[in-house]
Amino acid sequence: MPYFPRVRGWVRCLPRAEAGCLARPESMRILSPIDGNDRVRDLVASPAHEFYCGLLPPEHVARFTPMYSLNRRSFVSCSFPDMETLRAAAAQVLAAGKKLFVAFNAPFYQEREYRTVLDAARVVEADGLSGLILSDPGLMAFLRASGITLPFAAGVDTGLLNAAGIRFLEAAVGLRRVILDRCFSLREVTDIVASAPGLEYEVIVSNSYCKNVDGFCRHVHGLNAAGNVDDFANRMIPCWYPHTVEVMEAGDPERGESLARFLEAASRVPYGGCAACALPELQAAGVGFAKLAVRGFPTERKLADIRFFAECIELAARGLHPEEYRAEARALHERFLQAGCRATECYYG
Repeated sequence: MPYFPRVRGWVRCLPRAEAGCLARPESMRILSPIDGNDRVRDLVASPAHEFYCGLLPPEHVARFTPMYSLNRRSFVSCSFPDMETLRAAAAQVLAAGKKLFVAFNAPFYQEREYRTVLDAARVVEADGLSGLILSDPGLMAFLRASGITLPFAAGVDTGLLNAAGIRFLEAAVGLRRVILDRCFSLREVTDIVASAPGLEYEVIVSNSYCKNVDGFCRHVHGLNAAGNVDDFANRMIPCWYPHTVEVMEAGDPERGESLARFLEAASRVPYGGCAACALPELQAAGVGFAKLAVRGFPTERKLADIRFFAECIELAARGLHPEEYRAEARALHERFLQAGCRATECYYG
C-alpha cells in the first residue's frame, strides 16, 4: 500500500524553490543510461554530462521474478546486480566530475520493498551520488520521512500532467527535477516550465516511439509475445499491439471495437522518434536536459546516440533558421545512427 506519512514538520524544511534559484545550463545537457554490462569507461569519456542507472539484485529477482522490478525494467541486463558493482561504476563517473542518478522509478511498490529502496538510498547518499529518479509519490514521502536528503527527480510514470502536480511534489518532498511526459506538445512544455519555475526539466529523447501517456502506463517492459520474461532480445509488446484488440473482441465485442478506435486514433499522434529537431525550441522553453531512452542497448549504440545529440546541441547553439537546423540534424542522424529520419514518428511534429 502506498506510504503517505502523517508528518508535517519535515516538509517545512523543504520550501518551495524560488524562480531562478537553480542555474540553467547555457546549453542542454545529455543524460545517458549506464547498464550493468556496459563499458563504463567509454561512456564516462563521452560527451554525456550525466548518467542514470538501475539496481536489480538477484535476491529480489528470485523472490518476485523480473516482472516486479525495482526500476521499471524487467530485463536484468539493464541494471546493476548489487551495490558493489554500482559503486565501482559510480566511482568512475564521479572521478570524471559527472553526475550519476539511481532510478527506483516503478510506479508503485509493495510496502516491504520500501525498506529495500531505503537501504539502497542510504548507500547512494553516503557515496555522494547525485540523486534518485522516482515515480511513486508514496516512496518519495517515505524516503524523506526516513531522513533521505538526496535530490529527487520525478520520472514520467509519476503522472505529473500539469504544473499544479509539480508544485505539490516540490512543496511536499522537495522535488528538484521533472522528467516530462512524452505526450506533451511543445506549447504544453513551455507552459508547464513557465508555470512551475525554479526546477530542472528533462525530456526523453531517442528510441522512444510510444503513443501512450507515460503516467498511465503499467506495461511490463521485457514481456515477450509468448508471455515469457527474458532479456532485452525479447522486445516488449506495445500497448497498441493488435493481438490485444483480437482478444478483447473475442471476449467483449463492444470493448474490442472501442479499443480499436482508440488505437487507430493513437497511431496518428505525432510523437515518437528522436526529438532532435525540437532541441532549440525545448531549450528556449527552459528544458535543460535530454535523457536518452536507450537502457538495455549495447554500449556502442549509447555512444552513437550521445555523439549524435552532442552534435545537435552544438548545432542548435548556432542560431540557425529552424528549417536549416532540422536539415542539418537529419544529416547528423544519418551520419551517427546510420538511419534516415522517420518523420512519421517525430516528436513534436
